[in-house]
Amino acid sequence: MPEDYDHDLFEAFSISQNTPLNIRSNLRAMGVLHDAEQRVSGATIEDVAVENGLLYCMPIGSADDVIMCKYYRKPTDIILTTESPNCIPDHLHESIIVQYILSLKWLLIEDGIEGARPNTENAKNTFMGGVAALMAYYPRPSIAQPAIPRKIIWF
Repeated sequence: MPEDYDHDLFEAFSISQNTPLNIRSNLRAMGVLHDAEQRVSGATIEDVAVENGLLYCMPIGSADDVIMCKYYRKPTDIILTTESPNCIPDHLHESIIVQYILSLKWLLIEDGIEGARPNTENAKNTFMGGVAALMAYYPRPSIAQPAIPRKIIWF
């Protein structure tokens, strides 16, 4: 996987074969589905799994196969004041970043005011709405199911 890979592969697509690929929870779960004859090189890729930062596929495809992967990447550090985070879409910058900072600053300004603090509450509500919009913007990966279902037996 690339160096900016952080966690959770949530989509894999074979560009060479023009088909979506199944994402398995780990290499062992993927290995259970394919016997030794199906693991030969040059076959059509069906499943992928990420383990220890490496992408595995089965059956093993040819050297010309291209797989497009979508994953959660590590955010880049913001060093200059002109930079903006690339992990948050541009249309959500104001409702997330600005409102979070405003909620902290309004809390300091409105310190000592008795009763409701309207500016602080408004900034917090806008921030929470921005976080909800961010969660809706990015898809959630499906929970990987084990290849062999296990049952708990209590003694």
